[in-house]
Amino acid sequence: MSKNRLLPNLEDTDAANEWTGMPEFVQEDRECYQTIIVRFASKKDVHKFAKRLKRNITPRTKYLWIGKPPVKGHATVEERKYIDES
Repeated sequence: MSKNRLLPNLEDTDAANEWTGMPEFVQEDRECYQTIIVRFASKKDVHKFAKRLKRNITPRTKYLWIGKPPVKGHATVEERKYIDES
């Protein structure tokens, strides 16, 4: 009897065989060229910085890309459609 109650036939599965015929997946490099930490003394300083960059910065903003990101971070629904390349 299998030790896995959720997937009882897991031990009978050939993992390599399960991937046969699947399309190739290539993960593009999403690394940035350089990261710089910028600290602000006040909310007013953040506002001036955002205005200079012509960007919206909120208290929840964690990062900004300056220039075009090397890989699209937020794809539209159309861009996420599966395309059969066979």
